[in-house]
Amino acid sequence: SGKRRCATTLIASEDGWVSQLHPDDNFITDRNGLTIGHAGTSASHNICRAWIKFDLSSLVGCTINSAVLSLADYTGYFYDTIHIFGCTNNNWNENTITWNTAPDSDVGNIMLGYFQRDGDPGVEMTQIFNISVTSAIASSLSSGKVSFRLDADDGGAYNRISTHRYVQSPMYSSLYVEYTAGSVPIPKTGFFNLLARR
Repeated sequence: SGKRRCATTLIASEDGWVSQLHPDDNFITDRNGLTIGHAGTSASHNICRAWIKFDLSSLVGCTINSAVLSLADYTGYFYDTIHIFGCTNNNWNENTITWNTAPDSDVGNIMLGYFQRDGDPGVEMTQIFNISVTSAIASSLSSGKVSFRLDADDGGAYNRISTHRYVQSPMYSSLYVEYTAGSVPIPKTGFFNLLARR
């Protein structure tokens, strides 16, 4: 037997965003994408965070060589910095997640990566940001799922990320994984193939 190097691109199985100003609301029907950022006056300051989950069940038993989270940010402001954190709790559901029910206590304190949009904030053009998440994917294989939380510093505005339900741009947010599959049979040829037929 031998091992086979492979690659796959996964689309989020679930995603959603939550609002501090509306802590009990779920935004599953929002067609404007995943909202991330800080905005509003001091009296009505609002923090919005996004949650993204991927199904890793097809990779269980494989060795992860590399993994890149690609986020399609289709509108926003260059002075906001978006942060990506891993979360060990995958029990949240996109149909019910709210600010009050989001598993913030299970989010790691080590930032996996960050990005900022480039250019004029008035120009709505999709920008793709790639973040290496190899260790996060490798450590999550046993659970068959992985979750990420996206938040922002206090830039005073919002960014919007494409959701798997409504694609606001030609590009999805996705997870690209290169991996080594488990043992696979080596085809019998020549003399050994003759023996197998006897």
